Amino acid sequence: MAAIVDRAADVLCALLGLDCEAVPELLVSEGWPHPGESWQALDRPALEHIIVGDPRARDFGRADSLAFMIHLYGLADAAWLMIMDHDHGYAPRKIVGNVTPERTCVGVVLAVAVALGIALASDGKLDDEWQLPMGDFVDEPVDNPDRFIELTRISWSASSDGKGFVTRCELFLRQFPRLGGWPRDVSLTA
Repeated sequence: MAAIVDRAADVLCALLGLDCEAVPELLVSEGWPHPGESWQALDRPALEHIIVGDPRARDFGRADSLAFMIHLYGLADAAWLMIMDHDHGYAPRKIVGNVTPERTCVGVVLAVAVALGIALASDGKLDDEWQLPMGDFVDEPVDNPDRFIELTRISWSASSDGKGFVTRCELFLRQFPRLGGWPRDVSLTA
C-alpha cells in the first residue's frame, strides 16, 4: 500500500506541474468513515505491511476486499479505494482497485492519481473497467499510466504562475471538454 501512496503522490506532482513539496501529504485510513466521523491515518510501517493482492489477507479476517480512504492533509476532499480479490478458484486471479472520488475537482484529481498510482505500483497498466473511465480524459485508448500522464498533464511549471494545488486541480479537469464542467465544486475545503 505504501508503494501505491508514493506513486499517487508522484502522479499528482506530474499531472499538476507542481514541485512535490507543494502537494499535500496523502494520508490513508482503513474502512470508509462517514462525514463527521473521526478517522485515524495509518502510519508508514502500517502502510508498508498492507500487501495488496496478498491472499493471506483473508486469513486475517479481511475477506476478499480491502477498503481505504485516501485523504489530503489539510483538505476535506478524499477518494475511496476498494481493493478486490477476484479469486474464484480459477486462473487468472484478478486483483483490482476500484477508486471512487469525492465529487469535487480535488477529489477527482486525487482519484485519478490513486488509479494511476495503482497501475504504476503493480503491473503498469490501467484497468478502465475497475478504475476511473480514462476515456473521459483522452481520445485514444490508453492503458499505460506514463502515457496518460504525458497526454494530460498541465504544461506550465510551478514557478511560472504561482497557482496552488487546489486551483491546479480545477484547471487540470477544466481542460477536458467531455467532462462538461464536472464536477462543479472545486473543493470541500474552499
